[in-house]
Amino acid sequence: MAKKRKAGDGLIRQRADGRWEGRYVVGYDDHGYPKTKAVFGKSKRECAEKLAALGVRGILNFTNVELSGNVFFENVHFADSLLTLSYRISKTSAEAEEEGAKP
Repeated sequence: MAKKRKAGDGLIRQRADGRWEGRYVVGYDDHGYPKTKAVFGKSKRECAEKLAALGVRGILNFTNVELSGNVFFENVHFADSLLTLSYRISKTSAEAEEEGAKP
């Protein structure tokens, strides 16, 4: 089973329509599925402020806009992670080819 996030954890993402969505876990139902609530805003900062006002203690930030404040933020940079991953894969493939093995 996947690791459960604590009640009070949240995340922020940008929707396809351009609005920002903040989701947070309020608890779990009898089957172990998370109960979530959502807030919306015109800006990322507005969403973060709404989440903080609701008592969210930690937010996963999946966009390229850095946030800070009195809430714990984990800024996740997918572009940097993908670049690092592709470099490691290409380096491993090149090393394997030098040794005569196929990747």
